[in-house]
Amino acid sequence: MSVNINIEGDGLTYAGVTNIFKASQVIAFLNSQEANAQIQTGIVTSTNALSQGQTYANKSPRDVILESNAKHNSQKILVFADYNNKTKNKDTFKPVEIRLLFKKAGFTEPKNFSRDWKEAVKAGYIYEDHVKNDEFVISDRGLTLIADHFASEEKSNSKKATNKRKSTPKVITEEVKRLDISTSFNDYPKFYDLATKANKILWILAYADAKGIPELTTADIEYLADKLRDKIPTGGFTALSEYIFKKSYITKTVEGKIKIQHDGLEYLKSLITEVKE
Repeated sequence: MSVNINIEGDGLTYAGVTNIFKASQVIAFLNSQEANAQIQTGIVTSTNALSQGQTYANKSPRDVILESNAKHNSQKILVFADYNNKTKNKDTFKPVEIRLLFKKAGFTEPKNFSRDWKEAVKAGYIYEDHVKNDEFVISDRGLTLIADHFASEEKSNSKKATNKRKSTPKVITEEVKRLDISTSFNDYPKFYDLATKANKILWILAYADAKGIPELTTADIEYLADKLRDKIPTGGFTALSEYIFKKSYITKTVEGKIKIQHDGLEYLKSLITEVKE
């Protein structure tokens, strides 16, 4: 349910649309002693939950993107979502509506729209509505980024790039360096018979465990995969292992090492049957 909010007076003018939950928060804030104190001392800012986002009167979809400083498709999806909601007095949106805005703005529709959409979700810009199927909501983080024209995200990305350049060399455990590894062992499928990287991670952990090394770092896993002439990069480990973490096939120790669990070993053994079939 969308709610229209209008505030005028004492040099302030605001008109916007929000959901009923945020509207109730605004009302509660305005009636609080904290609000009175902040108003009297002049420290109420324009970046609170009410005024986050932009107004788009007499602006085309293309103008909105050009003024927003959105550079990546995931950021453009966020800005278009805000534009869509504000111009239609809505608080949720559908992917098809955003696709249409790319066309209306004269931009080429992203070649991999579903990937860019997932990136917007992963970045915390938008999230799926808990009630309406296939409809999404702009997060508070998303509204903040729109309000500051993605300035805070640019600073964050710049810091990450600096840290990446200063990253320390990968350290491989000495016992892992000494480990002789082959592509088959015990009652498990052969390494090259496994179709996914996640299953290959399980295999490497199971092999090391059988050889008396129950825990591995992500650098160790990358090193052993390389010895098997495969690639499991440390930088992509989180994404590659997401499924087996969720299934509790592997866990992370307090030292940050990865350890295979009993369910992971049993699952890996079950893959022998699938390979044979």
